[in-house]
Amino acid sequence: MVIGIGFFGWTIAQLSSAITLQKLHSDITDQQDLRNKLVATVEGTTSVPALEKLGAIVVPAKSIDQAYEKLLKDEVEALVFDSPTILYYARNKGAGRVSVVGPLFDIQYYGFLFPQGSELRELVNRALLKLRKNGIYDKIYNKWFGTY
Repeated sequence: MVIGIGFFGWTIAQLSSAITLQKLHSDITDQQDLRNKLVATVEGTTSVPALEKLGAIVVPAKSIDQAYEKLLKDEVEALVFDSPTILYYARNKGAGRVSVVGPLFDIQYYGFLFPQGSELRELVNRALLKLRKNGIYDKIYNKWFGTY
């Protein structure tokens, strides 16, 4: 009887473990896996045409917070948006609830815009170069977005 109870407990534990692992395992590992999947992003952003090009079913959200909610409520299978925003969320508020997968795709760059002839342009460029050269940029990046 003791052996039977132990075997039954072990069987239930194995079954629960398998179901949990199956639920945690995502079949999305890169951008190619987004084809025919429900994918949230913020409406009107460059993520919409990028997802359409991949063949994803775009589920627009009015804000990134609304997109996060759609993902957490399992209304979508994935979320695509700007890398810094996603990395910050996954490392902080979404830690343990979401994970970032796959490499970056449809890479776009951020920039600063100054009026023509602005003296700030040169100062900002020099400051950014100095931050990159002395490693402070990498420390700030890792603090807020983690290593990826």
